[in-house]
Amino acid sequence: MNINYLMLDSASYDVFIILIIAWVMYIALKMLYPVEFKLNMSRPKIYYREFQARSTHFFSDYRILSGIAIALVWSVAMKLIFSFFDNLPIIYLILVSFLYILMVFLIQYIWQFISKNYSYLSFLRFSHLNKFAFYAGFILFVLWSIPLPSSVKMLIFLIVSFFFYFTYLYAEWRLAKELSVKEYMNILYLCTLDII
Repeated sequence: MNINYLMLDSASYDVFIILIIAWVMYIALKMLYPVEFKLNMSRPKIYYREFQARSTHFFSDYRILSGIAIALVWSVAMKLIFSFFDNLPIIYLILVSFLYILMVFLIQYIWQFISKNYSYLSFLRFSHLNKFAFYAGFILFVLWSIPLPSSVKMLIFLIVSFFFYFTYLYAEWRLAKELSVKEYMNILYLCTLDII
């Protein structure tokens, strides 16, 4: 009886380490903020309602740790799903992901000076993005483990991403109407964040 071993290349090994670090960060969030974490991952709209007063705390511990975990999961998504990032070391993707998350936080921070309602909208966006990154880490691990062509992996990941994104857009549009945010301002707000 022959046993064939599958050797992982260094890129795959790096991906696995990054996912482990992201999961450890989520475990730390679950231990430090059990109620907040459970609501955020199961029902982000309820989480928004319960913790709405924290919407102006852009640099709270929960948001910073979640932002780092989101950046790590996003870097793994770029490495595994988009084949043109194959030759790029993952540390560059992590830096790009951190810059992306930082830019989103800064744009949301600037928008809150236009109106306090945008801090509520950005808090809702954060709660949905955090939930998506949490589940995307597991989906990416499964996609990494299954030997499929990268185009199939990308299609599966994009379908899941669009589902989460449209769920977020529906919740965001309803909240914007509830807060009496004008439609053109809401579209401008969404465009400044989503064009990034």
